[in-house]
Amino acid sequence: DDGIVAPNVALVSDIEGNWEYFERFVKLSAAMSFASGEPIVLNEQGAADVVLADGWKLIHCGDVCDKGGSTGGSIRVTRTLCRLKRKYPDRVILLLGNRDINKMRLTSELQTSSKYYCRRLVDGPAWVPASKRVSPELFLRRIRSEKLACKPDEVPLDEVDAADTLPNRLRWIYKETMG
Repeated sequence: DDGIVAPNVALVSDIEGNWEYFERFVKLSAAMSFASGEPIVLNEQGAADVVLADGWKLIHCGDVCDKGGSTGGSIRVTRTLCRLKRKYPDRVILLLGNRDINKMRLTSELQTSSKYYCRRLVDGPAWVPASKRVSPELFLRRIRSEKLACKPDEVPLDEVDAADTLPNRLRWIYKETMG
């Protein structure tokens, strides 16, 4: 016995914006509870006040936001975890997961002035084998080829330009780069 006392640790990940899942986790946890009890009260920013029990640490291992549950909740869950971190800065650890990081990409990749937006400069995700990689250019050509009843490489450039919209770029990001 070295005399070191390990803290109690609550570990959660992959909430993916599912408020109901997070709510059940808190209610079943020995580490946490909602300060308001039932019903859960949200502040003006939409965050619940969670109490972290003495002697406990919380580690959130990422993927806080995504499609959510029946209530949705990516913003609610994120704000609640951030509020908890501010309340217990030394006892709450928030890590980013792949879904969190992927969503952070959107601000640069959907900025039309960004080099990442120029479809001719983007080959597609480097982690996808080259033989299966779909660039924004190819994605847009495929969209237009269906409407024009031709092969993707036969789509006129003005048609590709017309298809290069923010919604279509977002469709490409979700379908071809986020897995």
